[in-house]
This record gives sequence, structure tokens and C-alpha cells, in this order.
Amino acid sequence: MRESLTRRNRRQLDWVYVVEGVKRFSSKMYGLIFTYVWGLDLQNDWAYVDRICSTFEDRGGQVYLVELEADLEVRLERNKTPHPLEHKPSKRDVKRSEHDLKLTAEKHRLNSVDGEITRENLH
Repeated sequence: MRESLTRRNRRQLDWVYVVEGVKRFSSKMYGLIFTYVWGLDLQNDWAYVDRICSTFEDRGGQVYLVELEADLEVRLERNKTPHPLEHKPSKRDVKRSEHDLKLTAEKHRLNSVDGEITRENLH
């Protein structure tokens, strides 16, 4: 039976990837792109993003935050395109993935307001 990942489990799994990314980044790797669905209404998500940024910055890395914004309908359509289906196992159960997208959009604020994110290198 497949267990679903809770937000906390995902964060823990993400953290393993971040740590590995930092190790590789520190050994002359040019960079790393890390994506995250940020619940801007959740203090824990703010702390998590700060922790990730600090992990790189403390080792001399530069962090650029890029906010992507799209309507729910667009996100649902993109969710079914070949790239996510091929590269993201969590997207292959399209029905469940669509449910998760809708639920996240209903429960959380996913786009920032002007001036809310004050870190340098915000794009």
C-alpha cells in the first residue's frame, strides 16, 4: 500500500536533497535549481525557505528567489503535460495530483503581495 507524503514528510525528503545539493554545490558544481510550493500564509514555510537559503548562503552560495504565478486552470493543464508526468512520480497519478493542486490552492496563499518577500535577489 502506497503511503501519501504529508507536508512534513515532503519537507524532510526535500531537506535530504538540499543537503546533497549543498555538498555537490560546494564541490565546484555551478548551481542548483530547487522548486517549492510555498504556502505564504504558513510561518513554518517561511522558516523552511529561510533555512534552505541560509544553508547555501552560509557556504558562500548565492540564492535567487523566483516566483512563478499561474491560474489554477493553467496549472492543472501543465500538470498533465509529458514533462511532469515523465520526471515527477507524484504527478503520474493525475487524479490525485489534480486534487492536491486544487486543495493547496484553496487552503493556502501561493502568491506574494508586493513588498512581502524582502530577500535580495528576488525575481
